[in-house]
Amino acid sequence: MAKRTFGWISVSLLVVGCGASSEAPLEAVMSGLVVERSEVGGRMIVENVSGSSWDVAVTTEEVVTIGIPEGQDEYMLAQPVAAAVVGNEVFALDSQDGHIRVYSLDGTYQRTIGAPGQGPGELGRPFGMVVTVDNRLLVTDFGGQKIVVYDVDGTFIEEWRPGNFPSRLFSTVDGDLAHVTIAPDDGPMDFFSRQAAYQRIEDGKLVGEPTLVEGMEIPSRYTVELEIAGNVMKIPAPFAPQSVIWDVGIDGQVVIGRPSEYRFEIHAADGHVTEVSRYWAPVEIDAAERDFMVAMTESQLQRQFPDFEIDESAVPATKPAYESIDVDGSGRIWVRRSGAAERVEGDCIEDPTDIDLQGITGGGQRPCWQASVIVDVFAPNGDYLGTADEAVGSPHDTGDLVAMPFMDENGTPQVRVVRLVFPASEGT
Repeated sequence: MAKRTFGWISVSLLVVGCGASSEAPLEAVMSGLVVERSEVGGRMIVENVSGSSWDVAVTTEEVVTIGIPEGQDEYMLAQPVAAAVVGNEVFALDSQDGHIRVYSLDGTYQRTIGAPGQGPGELGRPFGMVVTVDNRLLVTDFGGQKIVVYDVDGTFIEEWRPGNFPSRLFSTVDGDLAHVTIAPDDGPMDFFSRQAAYQRIEDGKLVGEPTLVEGMEIPSRYTVELEIAGNVMKIPAPFAPQSVIWDVGIDGQVVIGRPSEYRFEIHAADGHVTEVSRYWAPVEIDAAERDFMVAMTESQLQRQFPDFEIDESAVPATKPAYESIDVDGSGRIWVRRSGAAERVEGDCIEDPTDIDLQGITGGGQRPCWQASVIVDVFAPNGDYLGTADEAVGSPHDTGDLVAMPFMDENGTPQVRVVRLVFPASEGT
């Protein structure tokens, strides 16, 4: 069975990838793809110069949509934060209601796993889940500061309280890993001093030393200052690149990106590193989009810090190279990029100061514009395959079904399952 990881939004900060020189590059041309490879300092350098392996994009076919605004309780979702397809069933984790609803692929309700509460097997404020390679269901519960373990039939097995509470979990063929945050040896742990790491979980405990995921410092010109209890803390301005974006594949490979430029690294389980880059054109930030995001960010923070303001000179002129990386069960790497902003149809919020970020992430609110999404797909060896429909979500399985939480145009929280349709030339 393939690895499946599903989690709430995890934001790290700081960026920049370091370039590498090429020595005697080997150029290959495949179906329009021009790629140069060279070995430098024990690393494989893969530069996708132009073109792609696929001549058409990955598309999607809708399988089922679950979630209704009113009616039978089993089909109403309050705040779906994670979803998965396991065999012929759809699992939907609801953070607000504190349980997992299970449905068949035709959308018929099957059963409920867990219940709200703080007792054994109960969920206070769950935000992520993982179906492991050995068919356990791990649910991260922020409200209870614990990880709750079920089998996929819904039987409660045990609870873990690993100490350094993980923001994400990963399942690999060699065991379970946790995404943990490492505090600095001295000084407060703020946005810029904390460090992402992953650590092995055994018998419900974190074991061994954490492995740091190296990030790069955000240029100071893209930061703003926030004063808390007499201390000045720097936070990233809207559209500033994150320090590091990463994911773990089923075979234990760790893909690490620092999105100030289009470059990422594939760290194989055996220690070999492949550095991948791709040609790209930075997306300029529209003035209306910039003003909206600045006003929304200011209004959120001014609820606690009335004097907070953002110096607009701190906002970058272009968007980061990419915003997320996902590794699917076949080792393909899916990179999501933000494109130009577009006006959306249906019920939406015009005034950025009226937006509650909890409402956006939990379902029920959305601004009247959204940035378009570009999805690039890479082979396990770093070759650029081509693009995908933004409806692909965040693929993790080896199969072709992907489940994802979303909100319809009327603000109804739902879970959608789509089937990925790969180009006929797909052979990776």
